[in-house]
Amino acid sequence: MLTKLKNFLQLEIMTIKQYFTIILPIVSIMAMFSAMTMGSILSPISIGMLLCTIIPVFTFEIVAKNNLDTLYATLSVKRETVVQGRYIFTLLLNVCLILFSFVLGYAGLRIVKAIGYPSGIFLDLTAPVREELGLSAFEGFGMPTFEVVFLLFALFILLQAIQMPIYFKIGYEKAQFISMFVFFILFVCYIIFLAIPNGSVWSDSVTLYGSGLIVSAIIGALIAIVLASYRLSVKFYKKHEF
Repeated sequence: MLTKLKNFLQLEIMTIKQYFTIILPIVSIMAMFSAMTMGSILSPISIGMLLCTIIPVFTFEIVAKNNLDTLYATLSVKRETVVQGRYIFTLLLNVCLILFSFVLGYAGLRIVKAIGYPSGIFLDLTAPVREELGLSAFEGFGMPTFEVVFLLFALFILLQAIQMPIYFKIGYEKAQFISMFVFFILFVCYIIFLAIPNGSVWSDSVTLYGSGLIVSAIIGALIAIVLASYRLSVKFYKKHEF
């Protein structure tokens, strides 16, 4: 079982490899640019998580266009193995891209501070205009608290858990329209998180989530939701005929 799952994961990576060679350089530039202009590590982390949500969609697209589900059935790959592989692949993708985005964002922040833009290039250059508009008190986002990053991560995991069963249920062609709505939610949430300045009432309230009990409760809820999502995906995928 583990051998088949490992082989399927390798197949998933090979299937999506062509997208990585195109997307990663672009995302690297976007992550560095957003961190340097806005002075926030939340920007590159959000970009990384957004990519984690988009790449599995590309996998469903490739599978649908090349009829790979029929190939999996021909090779006697169990339906559970396919679903498990897709979920594990997405989880590994989340971990790797978050770390990758964090490193790029941190490097970007260090660079802008070294060249004399401690609050980010955009914010420092627009300081005179903001002062005229009465926004001079806003000094940028800086390094976010653990709680804010954690909630952002939880939000993206939740949206991924919602998205996966939809694709396994109705397939790529129909699900891509629903996916547009999911991405719209992601964009709105991304703007909301970027709009959390240091010292704001919302930022202070988010810090309240730092207690171990509430963080543990959120993690437990996420695990339950992901497991329910996985079971639904297996149920839906087993009903398909290839």
